[in-house]
Amino acid sequence: QNKDDGKLNSMMRIKDILSFVVWCTRSSFKTSTRCQPLRSRSNPPGSPFFKLGIFRACLLLPLWKREEGEIFGKSEATIYVAKFGFRTQALLWACVSWSAVHGSYDAVYGAELKPEKNRLEVAIAATGPLYLPVTLANEAGYFSKRGVTVNLSTLSATASAQALLSGQVDIYQGGTATIHANVAGSDLIYVAASVDRSTLVLFGQKGITSFGQLRGKSVATTSVGAFGEIAIRKTARERGMEVGKDIKLLYHKGPPDALSTFLVGNADGLIVTPPQTEMARGKGFPVIIDYYEKGLKIIGPGTGVARSFAQKNPTTLKIFLMGYLDGVKRALDDPAYAKNVLAQSSKMTDQKLIDESYNEGVKVWNKDMTVDPEAIKLVLEQSTISKAAELDVKRFYDNTLIREVNRDYASKLFPGQVKW
Repeated sequence: QNKDDGKLNSMMRIKDILSFVVWCTRSSFKTSTRCQPLRSRSNPPGSPFFKLGIFRACLLLPLWKREEGEIFGKSEATIYVAKFGFRTQALLWACVSWSAVHGSYDAVYGAELKPEKNRLEVAIAATGPLYLPVTLANEAGYFSKRGVTVNLSTLSATASAQALLSGQVDIYQGGTATIHANVAGSDLIYVAASVDRSTLVLFGQKGITSFGQLRGKSVATTSVGAFGEIAIRKTARERGMEVGKDIKLLYHKGPPDALSTFLVGNADGLIVTPPQTEMARGKGFPVIIDYYEKGLKIIGPGTGVARSFAQKNPTTLKIFLMGYLDGVKRALDDPAYAKNVLAQSSKMTDQKLIDESYNEGVKVWNKDMTVDPEAIKLVLEQSTISKAAELDVKRFYDNTLIREVNRDYASKLFPGQVKW
């Protein structure tokens, strides 16, 4: 094609536009004889974005500034583009029209997925900022728009394993219960880690400001084996102390009950997550250890499922993970809406408490929900079950689905923030 002055006759422009449309609808670039695809880190061959040729990012002007003989796409735009012999308004408007007709990448990719199961029973261990993305996603319809209805309920960690194994619950968004059940012989695994940076805070009654002062005293926590217990056991061992001998743990159904025991003076210490952490701070109780500041990595909540369920319903799980990520993005982009959902789900009315709890969630929501084996290893090392620390960490998780979601969706939703 003529490159001297970029002026093509009308028939040639029409021909090129038609060729472009045909090319965009082909099943693969491999059959294209007219275009040369340019590989981008975030769009591998085989991805829906690559196959469909949606040119959302081609409207960015830097893509149109090229040197002679150079394929478009030196900018950081996440897109595959091809070398045409002209730079005309006709092609630009063809891109616009194509994007308008077929919608964004998100809609196209979501429409391609056909769930094996149209209804999911999803249980969460508690309410609060750590669980806000899934609550918000369900409230905003991010699951249902992809053909999956989610029924959200609250379930204690101790009941979660049996619920998953019996099929009463399909997905459990919780802490270490999935690991403990696997250690005991149940084939439960994590397929994603929505949070793996601990927001636990250890408080003392007024006058108790160090961990050593808890020797011979009691600490209120949540259920047996939950990450509150794991953190206390780890800290005690690091200081030459032992849970059961030097420190007594008082177990509760959830953070609200643990906080209540502490507030009435029936426990000397308290280890909880938001929003109960903010409630304790607000009442002036001294912080002994802030585990987020210490960099403690422990999964909670993670997406726990029966391995057999994941094998039978991979697409349904991918839809769930995509919807969850939509919830994360909305929670970050629309704080007012997110705080409203948080207030309703956690039954909070104090705006200061709502704001502080929301900020705690922002710190730890994962955009890349790949399971970190080290976060599982920590739990096994603190387990009271003999030889648990010797078990192969790989048996406790499967990152296959989340890596696919990262590649095809999360890396587009959060450009430059998700690796795959």
